Amino acid sequence: MIVPDEILNFTFKDMYHGFAECHGNLFLDENSITIEYFVKDSIIGFFKSNIKRVKIKYSEIINTEIKKKFFKRYFLIVRIKSLNNIIDLPFIDENAKLSIKISKSSLLTAEGISSYINYRVAENKLSKIDNNY
Repeated sequence: MIVPDEILNFTFKDMYHGFAECHGNLFLDENSITIEYFVKDSIIGFFKSNIKRVKIKYSEIINTEIKKKFFKRYFLIVRIKSLNNIIDLPFIDENAKLSIKISKSSLLTAEGISSYINYRVAENKLSKIDNNY
């Protein structure tokens, strides 16, 4: 299967009790998900962090899904096996679940990314089963 050539842009506006916001991109490559992001203050917009990059291998992912919540807000949910690589992400929760808010215009892109990630996760599980037998 060909890797989708799409980038999912996201923004978290309510970080650190509303004093900061996070802007980033999520994109795929052959072996992992890559998340690039930076954090800036939401009051003046002057203070910005350096761009940070986190890679999550497909073998570390449990599954992904698109969830619709109140008022037609969509989220890409990525469940991860371990917090080791992603503990530095400011938008991860304590259950090793990455929740990215999606705009309605990016919904089709997010669905394609989610489908590809689930395909790669299933492919990794099947290859482990084949190696055991």
